[in-house]
Amino acid sequence: MEDYVERVARAALERKGEPVFNGSVDHARVIVEALFKHANSKIDIFSGHLNARVYGPDRVVDEAEQFLAGPSRTLRILLENSDAVSTRHPLLARLQGAQNMKIRHLPADISAVINFHLAVADSDCYRFEADKNQVSAVAAWGDKIGGLNLQDIFDSLWNRSSDVSLQCAEAG
Repeated sequence: MEDYVERVARAALERKGEPVFNGSVDHARVIVEALFKHANSKIDIFSGHLNARVYGPDRVVDEAEQFLAGPSRTLRILLENSDAVSTRHPLLARLQGAQNMKIRHLPADISAVINFHLAVADSDCYRFEADKNQVSAVAAWGDKIGGLNLQDIFDSLWNRSSDVSLQCAEAG
């Protein structure tokens, strides 16, 4: 696992667009942590429910908190399952007061025809899961063509989604 962490860190620092493959939940966590650590301005996440094993470990949440500390940085989270919007989730619990974080829910009819999940940072770094029922994915840092394509897809889905309030989710 140490070799994988080093490979991801090198790819994130060099930003040459070389693919890094992800075959486990631990790999996904390493990639997400690196996305938060190395993003400059924005991160967009499309997920079913923000798997807490990927998005909840302290190191990931610490990097997300550091990322959002920058005043011009943004985090948008688009979820298929709005029940996941809860302060019981480690990431959302720590970031709940962040003004530069927005959460939305994708309508079920759209979600039903989409087979993938993704995270994209700065429109040139990403993790793309082609089958949302599997953890396998490909990631890259510095891939402008792939990153812009995924950014366009995310933006299209975001525009078809509706706002979710973290507070309302807890009250309901």
